[in-house]
Amino acid sequence: MDAMLITGAVQKQAWMDRTMPPVEHVRGDIWSIPVDFSQAPVRYTFAYLVMNGAGQSLLIDPGFDSARGRSQIAIGLERAGMTIESIVGIVSTHLHPDHLGMAEHIAGQSGAWIGMHPRESALLALYDDEASVTEVDQRWLEEIGVPPERMGELLTPPATIRYMQGLARTTLPLEDGDFLPLPGRSLRVVATPGHTPGHVCIVDEDNEIVFSGDHILPRITSNVGLTSTGTRRGALAQYYSSLDRMKQWPDFEVLPAHEYRFSGLAHRADDLARHHRERAQEIVNAVGSSEGYSVYSIAQRISWSRSWESLHDVNLRAALSETEAHVDFLIDAGKLEIGGGEVMRLVRRHAAV
Repeated sequence: MDAMLITGAVQKQAWMDRTMPPVEHVRGDIWSIPVDFSQAPVRYTFAYLVMNGAGQSLLIDPGFDSARGRSQIAIGLERAGMTIESIVGIVSTHLHPDHLGMAEHIAGQSGAWIGMHPRESALLALYDDEASVTEVDQRWLEEIGVPPERMGELLTPPATIRYMQGLARTTLPLEDGDFLPLPGRSLRVVATPGHTPGHVCIVDEDNEIVFSGDHILPRITSNVGLTSTGTRRGALAQYYSSLDRMKQWPDFEVLPAHEYRFSGLAHRADDLARHHRERAQEIVNAVGSSEGYSVYSIAQRISWSRSWESLHDVNLRAALSETEAHVDFLIDAGKLEIGGGEVMRLVRRHAAV
């Protein structure tokens, strides 16, 4: 397929109208259930209910936990003719609360296993030591050149750390190539690190569907390297490789966690890779032949979907971590260098990425 084709027309219209899309029967035994996440620009997460012929189901990306979200899941299950007790497994494509958040509640009601990649579980475990998280966070902000007056705004708040401590822990580690234990269905785990170190997609080859989580969305470019905890090195290189993996299923329909369904997976993967190459070149151009730029000062010099001045808190952290991921990639590629001094200093070596 040479271009993207929107297959979730009702979902796209709801996205444009800024309304909640309906529960939808996608095809066969697959349903999409929108779950509220109104405190973020993505507004909602699609939980996907996958059933078999034996009255069992699993839920992919159950969404953010709230009273409204729990009601939305219950309505979706009812529409699909299922109950919460039918859920034998819960898959979270990655650890972010708008994906993993409701897993604890649903598993408590149904006894379902909770599946996630071990790298995500390891990152989540880091939050158990609040003092260490704060120390690592502050050190990262200092290393990338955040001014002292903005430190308080960007440090992860204690309440957020405690919230992360309360998220569900994995009971079924999901490795690349594993098949989800839902009898009668063939659902393969595909590791797609980049957005997070242990992000996974789920491929349903029988129905020619890819459940893409946040790895590939139809319009939004997902952040690469959002967290300061864990290993940040190589995030963008891994993301490029993960995009290439998607080209094995060029004509499969994509069921993303946000926005709307589409096909043209290879085309969209190429678009995303092109976006990041252009961003990399923009960073090289911004650095020029000067020395002494920190990640923070580079981020100030490149373009964002909203103005630099409007970026605060988590949105600013995302911008900084993505800039750092690009800088890391460019250093490894020999396009930039680290100079002396306490703050990262970069020197342009080549004109083009």
